[in-house]
Amino acid sequence: GWNTRLLDSIASMGTDMIRDTVPWNKVETVKGQYDFDIYNAQWLNKALDAGIEVVLAFNPTHLLYDAGGTVHSAQGLKAFASFVVATLKQYPGVSAIEIGNEYNGNTFVTGAVAAAPKSQRDEFYNELVSAVDAALDAAGIGVTLIGASTHSIPVDYFADLEAGGVLDHVDAISIHPYTTPPEQ
Repeated sequence: GWNTRLLDSIASMGTDMIRDTVPWNKVETVKGQYDFDIYNAQWLNKALDAGIEVVLAFNPTHLLYDAGGTVHSAQGLKAFASFVVATLKQYPGVSAIEIGNEYNGNTFVTGAVAAAPKSQRDEFYNELVSAVDAALDAAGIGVTLIGASTHSIPVDYFADLEAGGVLDHVDAISIHPYTTPPEQ
């Protein structure tokens, strides 16, 4: 999370948007119980109060679910979606959320999802985004949903996401156009 002392400087420089995360493992230390009074989340209210637009990236990995790997089971997906909803209820001024980070690469995906064939990665991601989208709808939360969040520009992966319906659930996509291979 942002150091709250930096937010005044950032706002004075004309910055009007921040992308960051609230660490799931620090907010939910007991299954189903959330404590947003953590250092990593203190910046959020200050940023929102200063009129800075906040985009939250949510990383779907937690030690309490799916053996600490990227969530993929029904229980893990539900827990992740519930955390996203709880966070947005705590911080209703958040304008957009990004689900996962470079899910097509090897850096931010772990456990069974990382061990599965790469050809199945889009299927796991579709289940993840679908779970979050359904939870947001059920909670009546309207927020811009950003998906894909890819390492590089993986044309085949995008085709798979489209074929699987992921792009029907998201309002925008995020691409990190590195020149290094996603399999680094």
